[in-house]
Amino acid sequence: MIPLLRHLCPSARTIPAIVSQNPRITTYPHHRVPNFEFKRTIMASREVKTSLIDFMRGHPSTELLATSEMLAAANAVLGSPDLPQDSYDEDRHPLHYGPDLGNISFRRELGIWSAIRYGLKSPTPPEMINLTSGASNGLSKALELFTNPIGGYTRRAFILTPVYFLACPIFQDAGFSNLLTAIPLTSCGTSLDFPTLISHLNSSSSSSPQPSLESAISPVKSSIPKPLYRHVLYCVPTFSNPTGTTLSLSSRTQLVKLAREHDILLITDDVYDFLDYQNSPSKQQHNTPAIKRLVDIDRELGVNPGEKGNTLSNCSFSKILGPGVRCGWVEGATGVLADAMGRSGANHSGGTPCQFSSTIIHRLLIEGNGGRRVIDDVIGNICTAYRRRAELLKDAIGRYWPEGTEVQGGDGGVFCMGQVGGWV
Repeated sequence: MIPLLRHLCPSARTIPAIVSQNPRITTYPHHRVPNFEFKRTIMASREVKTSLIDFMRGHPSTELLATSEMLAAANAVLGSPDLPQDSYDEDRHPLHYGPDLGNISFRRELGIWSAIRYGLKSPTPPEMINLTSGASNGLSKALELFTNPIGGYTRRAFILTPVYFLACPIFQDAGFSNLLTAIPLTSCGTSLDFPTLISHLNSSSSSSPQPSLESAISPVKSSIPKPLYRHVLYCVPTFSNPTGTTLSLSSRTQLVKLAREHDILLITDDVYDFLDYQNSPSKQQHNTPAIKRLVDIDRELGVNPGEKGNTLSNCSFSKILGPGVRCGWVEGATGVLADAMGRSGANHSGGTPCQFSSTIIHRLLIEGNGGRRVIDDVIGNICTAYRRRAELLKDAIGRYWPEGTEVQGGDGGVFCMGQVGGWV
């Protein structure tokens, strides 16, 4: 029991508090409160600083968050006299329900900016982009809308390993608990075990009779057609979590061709793509990754506008501006998947899940004086800091870890992986 502040009411007295399982949070139980109107009180203690570094957390340092940039953008946006008012246009007020796919002006600017960053010849059309509340939400919604494991239509989910471990519960929530198969990356992390993947695909295709698309859709039928897939594969192809490695162009191309042959939806977490230490905005005007995204390869191999394609690029501003912004986007090879996700029941009811934050971030994407964008400067600063930290980490490993320790990653993203005598 810890006595805390008195409540500001006529018959106030000291109320004993119960410390919850989280030692920093203290709450007051209702049954100990006198007969007056009560508001539950939650008080957090001061943050306790520590010199320890937690290597299990893939979280940015608070000092690297885009706090001042977001504050300036929020003041500019909310103080603007040109904000949309009571309208149902494709651009809406930051505090209103947003359009299903998100404000079109933001998606258009996002398509321009991301195309420049990826070195594409033309902007990505806004129709191919749907806004999310981050990569976790994008993955969850994709599995909800584009797979049907419980009905038997989607036969299996594949995950390239080592994997971001918190992606697995998202697959379990979607009904894949007994249908998850790990496909190992090669030792260098630039390719995967294609023979094992192909063997599983062939085995799945030749097993028990597969339900038709019509019968699979029937229990979850909605007004919006659902583009379902027979299989789904998840990976982090660039600066992977946790290895820090990057799939080669030949492996990506082979994977897309295999997806087309076996009706696989390839969901790629492309959240670290812009954190390229060797090719950051601080070094040059525009980032031009040497390796294409899987969604771009899918387009280049040819996809008709009305087809669903086999790739979904899952992106987020969490690793750039800060995870608290809860704003991301998915991009398909055509507009089919983005449209289906945007017009889903939850989006159509509540609008885009990041309406407020996306209107603030929009300000950071617009070109300023000299053609520079604020977000490019943010990325440049992050890459400079991360590059220095990666160099220090690898130097320390070389100095203090056992001889023969192998280290992967450290050229981009936020992860390195070390292996000592077979132990990772």
